[in-house]
Amino acid sequence: MNKKNFLDSKKLLFRSFIAASPVCIGYLPLGLACGILAAKVGLSPIQIALISIIVFAGSAQFISISMISTQASVFSIIIAVFVINLRHLLLSSTLSKYFDKIKKTKLLLFAHGITDETFAINYNKFKSEDWDYKHAFLVNITAIIAWVFSNTIGGLIGPAITIETELFSYALTAMFIALLSFQLKRSIYWYVAFISGVLSVVFSFIIKSNLNIIIATLIAVTIAYYIDVEGERKKNNNIETIGEE
Repeated sequence: MNKKNFLDSKKLLFRSFIAASPVCIGYLPLGLACGILAAKVGLSPIQIALISIIVFAGSAQFISISMISTQASVFSIIIAVFVINLRHLLLSSTLSKYFDKIKKTKLLLFAHGITDETFAINYNKFKSEDWDYKHAFLVNITAIIAWVFSNTIGGLIGPAITIETELFSYALTAMFIALLSFQLKRSIYWYVAFISGVLSVVFSFIIKSNLNIIIATLIAVTIAYYIDVEGERKKNNNIETIGEE
């Protein structure tokens, strides 16, 4: 490897790490709590590490641990995780346009690392900066390492300590709100955030699953799309009218 390639690789790693650092910081306390809870229900540190690698989903892991503690069947746990992670269909399809020339094997590895937080980071970077799949892949890898590490540490110290873990459940929500705030650069984005938030709360009383998030998001995006298109149409009409005058 020559000096230029070394510097390019160093820059790639540095940019990706800096981009992923807010997610990693948020994952550390949440992962510790998840690992501690998993240890409390009888999982070993190795089992906790494997679950963190294979599942790699905060809400899904918390639900899985809760269901394991109630001796739920493997099938019911799989179905619950599947339903909870259905929103990933939206996340991955949104990012797909940036990976049209990437091999399927690499795409599968990248898709495994998609979470709400890594999606927010990568999507924002793809839109605003010189960002490619290598940067995005390293963001995902960095987040996975932080999540697995914190879960494993939690699993190791879990049996030896007593700690209140209820407040940790809000850490994931707080982190995602912070990531969302970086993207609210146009009024239309505020509309989407507000409409989807309100609809999600309303639907949560009607639909007892994470489908409420998907439905609320689809409705909010559709409404915002037509608002945006109508705004552009009126703007173009005004320009044409001024031109004719």
